Amino acid sequence: MSTDIKTIVRMMRPLDAEREFIDMMVNDFDQMEMGRATADAESRELKTYIDATDTRTTTNDKLPFKNSTTINKIGQLYNNHVTSYVEHLMPNSDWVQWVGNDVDAMTKEKRKAIEAYVKGKVEASNLEGVIERLAGDFTSMGVAAVHTRHVKQLTVTVENQVIPNYTGTITERLDPNDLFWDVTASSLDKARKCIRQLYTMGSLKREVEESTNPPITAEQFAQLRNDRRSVREAIGTGYHGKRKYESLSSQGFGTMMNYTNEGLVEVLRFFGDFYDEEKDELLLNHEIVIVDRKMIGRKEALDNWNNSQNIHITVYEFRQDSLAPIGPLHRVVGLQYKLDKRENFKEDLHDRFLVAPLLKVGDVREKGMRGTDTHEFQAEEGGSVSYLTPPPEVLSPDQQLSTTLALMEDLSHAPKESIGQRTPGEKTKFEVQLIDQGQNKVYRRKVKKFERELVTPTLNDILEQGRHHLDATDVVKTYGEDTGAVSFLTVTASDLNGNGTMVARGATLFAEKALALQTMSAIFASPVASLLAPNVSRKKLTAAIEDLGDLGKYEIFQFGIGLQEDAELQRLAESTQTATATANATKEEVGGPTDAE
Repeated sequence: MSTDIKTIVRMMRPLDAEREFIDMMVNDFDQMEMGRATADAESRELKTYIDATDTRTTTNDKLPFKNSTTINKIGQLYNNHVTSYVEHLMPNSDWVQWVGNDVDAMTKEKRKAIEAYVKGKVEASNLEGVIERLAGDFTSMGVAAVHTRHVKQLTVTVENQVIPNYTGTITERLDPNDLFWDVTASSLDKARKCIRQLYTMGSLKREVEESTNPPITAEQFAQLRNDRRSVREAIGTGYHGKRKYESLSSQGFGTMMNYTNEGLVEVLRFFGDFYDEEKDELLLNHEIVIVDRKMIGRKEALDNWNNSQNIHITVYEFRQDSLAPIGPLHRVVGLQYKLDKRENFKEDLHDRFLVAPLLKVGDVREKGMRGTDTHEFQAEEGGSVSYLTPPPEVLSPDQQLSTTLALMEDLSHAPKESIGQRTPGEKTKFEVQLIDQGQNKVYRRKVKKFERELVTPTLNDILEQGRHHLDATDVVKTYGEDTGAVSFLTVTASDLNGNGTMVARGATLFAEKALALQTMSAIFASPVASLLAPNVSRKKLTAAIEDLGDLGKYEIFQFGIGLQEDAELQRLAESTQTATATANATKEEVGGPTDAE
């Protein structure tokens, strides 16, 4: 049955009671999107340079060069940053720790249960893989963000058997291109935020079914599905449907009609404090979901204990007088442009003068074929022939290239010694650590910032959502502290309650241990070591070396074990000598040859 244009418009617009509030929220999103247009253009240019294989896809393609070589230094810096972030944040398997604030929270049983639960969810949800992608965002875009939510994922077999896959918190990387906030706010915590997500109808239905707090309810999904079917049937095919479609486009619904035809759903998720002017209502710490810019999905206060809105954002650096982000590579895009420009200018010059043009003066005759022994020039008196060549310095090696490469390293605060890039000169391991501590201070501060603002809050979300949603028990995997044997521990919601917090200690421990080990080595290599020797506990020194070197799992340090093994080795040697002597004596008695013979 045909549906007129007024009915289509009514289905695509929100109800009158909600229209003004939805329009206000959508306008707020549009303002945030337009406010960062310039920064988005800069980030797109940077990403183009990171992925470039030649200059044809970069802004260097506007230069009139025949050569299109790119010396992709930005791509190398990006990989160095990301690799070093991951190595610092997760240097070993013990980077997840529980820190209790009272005696009960610090008991061995409480710490073991909480750490085992959180580590289990970290492993099962592939948080470490997400962190690696976030390190890439932090480097290229200057911002990394996640949204955490609790899910119950199930698999239904062909026999309709329900198999639980995973229950717990999942950490979703938020694409910086889909994350918006008010850059004029006083702080990032207080800024209104919005996540723009595009779902297919199938992926949205899946989230509705498996998520503890989906963006819309099952009833709202059914309403959305019916409205979309009605719209598609209304526009139909043929000339009459086309006229309705064009009419809708002229009224500003063209973009949304594209979503409808392609089966996509636009979901805008707002977080923060909002004011509903129509109802004179202040909404504090709310999540408001707008679907297809016409339906309110969720509109409720968040119940998380730390007021984090389950969104965690870390920014490499804010631009002056705003909350707009800037990353470590943004400031070296111009140098990458210069690098490629000079390289291709030099190569074009070389190509130009591979076969230098000739300058003929006066009456000059040419015989034979060029390039052969018979080729010659015959010039009358006053005539001459010469090659046109540039000044020697033009074709000499370009020293500016190496200078520019080194400058890009310095300006991006790229880590050097910590990832194996040795500066000139022979150095011991601990001299390398000392240099690393000094020249990478900016980088280390950024790593700790990433850990403090993004990784640690994510771990606390895993614990908090476990406390809130764990109905009965959960079985988690643990490892024995002494033997490393795998065992399983049953955890209840009460086991997760404790006065304390989860802490990501990878980057902090990495720096602290490296500095402590370097300091200890320098002290014992100095002349004061002999003076300190009577006051040094060898037991505690052994334990310190084992901890700082992360060597505990090898169990190579035990008090006095060397003396015991020396005695055992001596007994073994004596036993072997005795056995050999006995065997030789026996051979002599029976008249056989001895070993000496």
